[in-house]
Amino acid sequence: IYVMDSYHREFILKMGPPGMVEPKLLDEDGEIKDPIGQSEEFYRRCAEQISRGVAARLKEIFED
Repeated sequence: IYVMDSYHREFILKMGPPGMVEPKLLDEDGEIKDPIGQSEEFYRRCAEQISRGVAARLKEIFED
């Protein structure tokens, strides 16, 4: 499970079953801020950060 920020991570840990796989941040360089209520430019930057995070995580999965 990949999450955008530590708030999402903690929420999933609280709601998930005991012993579940621990969620990881999608962007290994830091958190992706929630864009709700922000400008269109903020949404674009968020989308780019998500896209880079997904690409990096897929690369990790398929290189192992």
